[in-house]
Amino acid sequence: MQYGNSKDMFKEIGIVDSRLFAVRSSLEKLHETFCYMDLGQRRILKEWFDSHESITDAINAFAELEEGNFADL
Repeated sequence: MQYGNSKDMFKEIGIVDSRLFAVRSSLEKLHETFCYMDLGQRRILKEWFDSHESITDAINAFAELEEGNFADL
């Protein structure tokens, strides 16, 4: 299927309008981060993500080390 932009894609999979900005902004920032990293650093971060079973596990691993995050997803 062709999408006009990521908003269309996320709406089709069921992300509600009130969450679209946050989801798109988060992924845009992550994409931007990868784009500006050199290849070695990009590989390290990719390997870290890939070392987790899911995106949820990676997010929880990050959140556990950040002050103020109290709940696992």
